[in-house]
Amino acid sequence: MLALILIAALDSAPHSAAAGLSAPGPGTYHYKAYMKNKEVGNSTITIVRTATGTKVDERSSVDLSAGDSRAQTSMLFDDKLMLAGYHGHYEIAEQTMDANVALADRSATVTAGKDKKTVLLGGTSKGFIVLDAAMVAGFVMLPAQMHALGNGDTTVLVPGTGESSFIDVIPDNKIARPADVPATDVSMSFAGPSPFVEWYDPQTFVVDEIVIPGQDLIVKRQP
Repeated sequence: MLALILIAALDSAPHSAAAGLSAPGPGTYHYKAYMKNKEVGNSTITIVRTATGTKVDERSSVDLSAGDSRAQTSMLFDDKLMLAGYHGHYEIAEQTMDANVALADRSATVTAGKDKKTVLLGGTSKGFIVLDAAMVAGFVMLPAQMHALGNGDTTVLVPGTGESSFIDVIPDNKIARPADVPATDVSMSFAGPSPFVEWYDPQTFVVDEIVIPGQDLIVKRQP
């Protein structure tokens, strides 16, 4: 849902996931997206711990002037919060498509519909992340993943479009706290073609708000 709009810009309580690692705890999380203060989408994310890591499922819907879209996605992470697999099913403008990501040592094979390509772990990147064209879950898991990666550069996969990009953390970026963000939350700012900020609980790594100023877009966690 969130990345459906972000990619347009690119183109024109604590639970341990493993010893020493933290991620949002198992459960169901609800988010709504607002563009120019108008609700444009919603997302339900379910996080489950598995014998080998973490599984994150999402159902999302978006209502934009270009047409409605729906998606069901599933991400797998290993016990170090590294991306281990991905599958997405999308319904956009009455058309459907599936996408998959298969991981190797320092590469990922992204299949989007009939198109397939291999993306190498570029530059100084320490791992892959997914910010897909119909999901919020990649953003919700991002602070925990970046913490696990030592806040280094990352290679972004966009399975819904078959594209890739790079983002990195902006250190010591002091920004004003939105009025509806809990006082105990901290922020993490990201540089890239469309910079964005995430506000999250530093104890649980639960994301409460995502802000993309260039798109006048805000995603908020619901009670």
